[in-house]
Amino acid sequence: MARICKILKIIFIFPFVSSFNSEQKDIISISNYLNEIKSFDSNFIQINSNGDNLSGNIKLSKPNLLRIEYNPPTNRLIISDGKKLAIINKKQKTITFYNINQLPIKILLDDKFKINNHKIKKFEKKEGIIIIELRVMDESNISNVELIFESSPLNLKKWVIRDFQGYQTEMYLTNTRINDKIDKKNYIIEDPRQIPFGNK
Repeated sequence: MARICKILKIIFIFPFVSSFNSEQKDIISISNYLNEIKSFDSNFIQINSNGDNLSGNIKLSKPNLLRIEYNPPTNRLIISDGKKLAIINKKQKTITFYNINQLPIKILLDDKFKINNHKIKKFEKKEGIIIIELRVMDESNISNVELIFESSPLNLKKWVIRDFQGYQTEMYLTNTRINDKIDKKNYIIEDPRQIPFGNK
């Protein structure tokens, strides 16, 4: 009887252990993939909670360099020079500064991505797609960042940011180029109140 119970225990526990080990391998692969990214250049389509549909280009270089430039008619430009984050309205010639640590996708800008620094809210693998949702805590609030990858080969295709107020931002990535050289001039913050925008 004891032998039968032991066999049954192995039969029921083994699939769970196997699934857990597979999930852990995928999480490690994602962590390694994100750490191998030193620069990132991609076009995007962004969908906000209010239904706004925007497009543009995102560039990032580790650590902490970021440029998100929206296509017309949106006049917004977001730049991090590694020390501060600026949101610029090119038409109105206004600029607002923020702490870069308030940016939910700061996790992609860190020189070293550490999965253990974040609580995993969800992990799902299906039909060639891996979805992992992380709880991100910054200096002012808590956000959830959902990263969606193609599984083979591993490739980041989309992220979804949900902030503490319930607002959601989806960003679909296209024509992504990883570890191409990006001119550091892209990350220079120019105050539009002082310099005619576009002039050097």
